[in-house]
Amino acid sequence: MISRIASRVPATLFAVIALAAGDDPFEDVRQTILAEIEKGRLPSLAVAVARNGKVAWEEGFGWADLEHHIPATRDTIYSLASVSKPMTATALMILVERRQVELDRPINDYLGQVKLTGHADKSSEATLRMLFTHTSGLPLHYNFFPQNEAYRRPSMEETIRRYGILVTKPGEKYQYSNLGYGIAGYIIERVSGMKYEKFMKEEVFRPLGLSHTSVPTEPDSSWRWAIRYWDSETPLPFYDFDHRGASAVFSSVHDLVRFGMFHLKVGLPDQKAILTDRSIDRMKRPIARRSAGRGYGMGWQTFRNRNEPRVVAHTGSMGGVTAWLILVPGEKVAVALLANTQTDFVQRIGQQILTVLLPQSGRGGTNDSNVSTTENLTDIRGSRSKLPRRIDGVWKGIVGTYQGRLPLTLWLRRSSESEGQLDDQPRSALTKVKFQDGHLSAWMDGDIRTEDANRRPYVLVFSLKRRGRLLNGSVTALSPSSPKLPNALSSWVELKKVTPRTRTGHRAGNQTLKE
Repeated sequence: MISRIASRVPATLFAVIALAAGDDPFEDVRQTILAEIEKGRLPSLAVAVARNGKVAWEEGFGWADLEHHIPATRDTIYSLASVSKPMTATALMILVERRQVELDRPINDYLGQVKLTGHADKSSEATLRMLFTHTSGLPLHYNFFPQNEAYRRPSMEETIRRYGILVTKPGEKYQYSNLGYGIAGYIIERVSGMKYEKFMKEEVFRPLGLSHTSVPTEPDSSWRWAIRYWDSETPLPFYDFDHRGASAVFSSVHDLVRFGMFHLKVGLPDQKAILTDRSIDRMKRPIARRSAGRGYGMGWQTFRNRNEPRVVAHTGSMGGVTAWLILVPGEKVAVALLANTQTDFVQRIGQQILTVLLPQSGRGGTNDSNVSTTENLTDIRGSRSKLPRRIDGVWKGIVGTYQGRLPLTLWLRRSSESEGQLDDQPRSALTKVKFQDGHLSAWMDGDIRTEDANRRPYVLVFSLKRRGRLLNGSVTALSPSSPKLPNALSSWVELKKVTPRTRTGHRAGNQTLKE
């Protein structure tokens, strides 16, 4: 593999360096990138850096298309994955400024006939602002539709019917959900009367001069785009989502850094002011707390460490994609990085560039522990921990899928292995059992028995909140990462602790459960 790629590594292909000749602070970064490509670990990487309203560096490295020997440049079009989210948020904020939508009105007011279902609490309390900040109560979700498979993307109405379930109380918890931004794209369509991809083109990309940015629904042979590779050599087919507003934008690194400059309020002369400065500032203000020093605003991840400048960013990571757009508002710095495979190397290069730009802060306002290109699994990973006494016991209830209800029993034990049983399937050991801050997480083998989930092998991942004698939340059919592209499809779960007085089977135990 190494010899095949290394033998075809191009030299530096395109650069715009606003520096005096012979004075290049990015040379070490450049050599690090070239070394990674020569080792066969990375098909290509494109980089753009801007400071104080001027582009300081733009360059493409490696091959956008290995088979056809097409080099990467600053204008090569890459999939952005979740860096699509700040672009979708920008579009929705345009409608907010036009008073066509209101941030604190219920999401359901904008959805037509198909509504979000509030299992954990009233769905009417989930607002548009919560949709922006991943606090609406929607669960973990991603759903890929490769072009080489017969299964096709359902309508957004059908996706909402199947998965538009609030598994925590609105505003209670930050839970990263691609479905939320998929719904945001759908709201843009319903309110504007334009398809999401057309609204993005007419109201965001064109006014900002992003000529190499679009939301394609199928591949176009005229593109100069970077093929997505599962690893350094395995190409992936073109794929679609049922959450386009979260993941479907394609752009060049040249366009992406220009988008970042607009959000730094140092837009270029050919860019129109599609949002007021006040709206731009509101978007970057942290609303949801993710962890210490980490927040989420409206379409932006936020980072703040002691003695370091505030950083606003968004990462993107999925099959054949790693993307990162980093803004340091106080320094008027924007850094864009795009790769056509999943790799932690993008994060390392981003840190190296920030250190060059902001040497006085040591690490440029970020560190490896609080900035990650892994978007979706942070809340469900973790090793086993000892369960508290109040959780120990037998819990009976249901899993509610879009195709029906299945009885579920969990045997949670402090001193021995916990187990679960779904419907009439064999008992299965619970692994990675953890109870923290009132939330239980665990993994289990089982068949959720839905058509969507059974397109891939998967494990069942529980994320449940203890509410007195109830445990409720979600179970996610999480398929492993592979060239077939992983899915994460969540259903509602509610369980009641069984006492000796009521231990009469599933039927009696379910009588008090919410429908």
